[in-house]
Order: sequence, then C-alpha cells, then structure tokens
Amino acid sequence: MPQRGLIIAATVGLLVIALPKSPDAFGTPRQAGRVGAQKSVITIPQSLRTEHEEIHQALTEATRAPGRVGAAAKELAAVLDPHFERENQIALPPLGLLAPLAAGESPAGLQEALAMTDALRKELPRMLE
Repeated sequence: MPQRGLIIAATVGLLVIALPKSPDAFGTPRQAGRVGAQKSVITIPQSLRTEHEEIHQALTEATRAPGRVGAAAKELAAVLDPHFERENQIALPPLGLLAPLAAGESPAGLQEALAMTDALRKELPRMLE
C-alpha cells in the first residue's frame, strides 16, 4: 500500500504542476478553496474511493482498541480526518479526468478540476504536515 500511496501522491503532484493556473476563471483563492463543497461533475476513481474507505475503516477500528493503541489512533484520526476530507474535495477528484485527458478528450469538469488543483497547490504544504 505505501507504493500505491506514492503513486497517487506523484500523480496528484503532476496534476498540480501540469494543469495551468487560471485565477481569472476561478475568482479568489478563497473561492477556489471551497471547491468540493457543492456537487461535483468529477468523480473520484472507484479504486481510490475503495482504498480511502479501507484506510478510514482501519483507522476507525483502531480508535476502538483499548489502551495506548486506541488513544494513539484517536490522536491520529483527529489529525488525518481533515486531511482525508480535503483530499476528497480537491486532490482526488481531478484524478478522475486522467483517462479522458490521456485519450485527448476535453472532459466535462475540466474548469472545476483546475480550481481544485489551484486550491491543492496552495494547500499542499499544510496538508502534508
């Protein structure tokens, strides 16, 4: 699983670098940061949704463990939950456009993906902390 996470991180990084910034199209960074709060036309690839659900489920189960393990898992969940939520809002959805973009198509949701990647570019250092 660590290798898959590295591949996902590298792909998201490439999207952040490769997709052009377009601040005029998306308003202020604050508005772009709200991307994902409304219904998106872009869907997170099923494999990533499944992996995220498995990770979240494992962490949730660990929080129920007695003693130090449960306490540590609760602390970890408190730190990771906002990260996971933001990842689902701005980092993972653009990956759903990779297949059509690779096929030379101009998929629906491209403008939305650009707003997401702009927000991700801005927030990535904090998210990685």
